[in-house]
Amino acid sequence: MHILVALDGSSHADAVTAVAIQIAQAHDDCQLTALHIVNVRVASGNLLADLSGHLGFEPAVVSAKIEAEHLANGRAIVGAFAKEARAAGLDVVEEVRAGALPATLAEAAADADLVIMGFRGETEDRWPGQGGRLAANLPTEHTPVLLVPTGLRAIKTVVVGYDGSQGAMLAVRATRAALIALHPEIHGVFVGDDGTAVLDELSQRIGHPVEHHVLTGNPHEVLLGLAKTMPADVVALGFSGHSKLKDFVFGTLGEEALLDGTTAVLLST
Repeated sequence: MHILVALDGSSHADAVTAVAIQIAQAHDDCQLTALHIVNVRVASGNLLADLSGHLGFEPAVVSAKIEAEHLANGRAIVGAFAKEARAAGLDVVEEVRAGALPATLAEAAADADLVIMGFRGETEDRWPGQGGRLAANLPTEHTPVLLVPTGLRAIKTVVVGYDGSQGAMLAVRATRAALIALHPEIHGVFVGDDGTAVLDELSQRIGHPVEHHVLTGNPHEVLLGLAKTMPADVVALGFSGHSKLKDFVFGTLGEEALLDGTTAVLLST
């Protein structure tokens, strides 16, 4: 199990530490990589190459002194995480990379089995409500991403939305690979008239006891409503192709609904 922990020193990133350590300790021979991305670079001297950075796009073009300060701050951030993880008996690789945040994170996630990161970042700490959309920085190909809200310290209860679709299979696969080792309480949710057989299939596929919930209503509202009522620690969702649920989760309403609570989201594509 290779877990990539994306950190930026914010309160949101700090919240992933306890969860990352919990998951890593539950897996034998787990590799942890603590990553901080510095989205600045020194000017190359080429006007066209540097233009986007001067205009405010990532990575921003800065002086060598400013870049060095960012790199030093990044090393301190991953070092603090590594200290806690090593105290828990875990091996950690510390990485500080420079580049545009989305592309660099996706590149780093390519050989990871799970990415753990906060819902929002440093911008949200400085200017609440201005932290940007969730989808902007997510590595969206192949690697499951666990988005952790502030306040979560351990995963004990997981809700899996399941309808037998390809996207639902992805959610099951990610849950089984990353979370089953924690021996959580798992709740399977089917929204429709009769999902008994479908949820029986979920129990078989996940290889862990599952409490069944066959509900009616708007799938988005029902799934999140049940998770908050429990309350659940994680909602596992899988996406395949274009999905209204995907649009909902990455949309403003979905972000607010999730960020206002204490529910983490495990996303698989």
